Amino acid sequence: GQDGINDDIAFKRRADRESEWGEWITPEAGINQAGNESRPTLSPDGLTLVFCRDGDLWMSRRTSRTDSFGPATRIGPDVNNSQKSETVGRLLADNQTFVFSRDNEWYFTFTSPTGVKSALSL
Repeated sequence: GQDGINDDIAFKRRADRESEWGEWITPEAGINQAGNESRPTLSPDGLTLVFCRDGDLWMSRRTSRTDSFGPATRIGPDVNNSQKSETVGRLLADNQTFVFSRDNEWYFTFTSPTGVKSALSL
């Protein structure tokens, strides 16, 4: 964040589409750390949170939409590159493929027929 203020992730819930939004909720389990967390996205099933922390993409999972998210883990080297900055990511419906931005270029992950995970520029 700017001026020594850290960016953190927070969200609101509502019972259904017609209900009012509740109060801001800060995720548990170490999602917000001393660094800057930003640009959160949920997987299509709502069970995986993907976010940026200081130039790397991280993720946290939960068992159901009413459960809390578990501990955050840094996404592997097929997405995060130590020389580049990954800023936004989205897990697709297959729960394996990521579409993400690395230094203002878009990539997606895939697994080759031999099982090697890679990222390809779009």
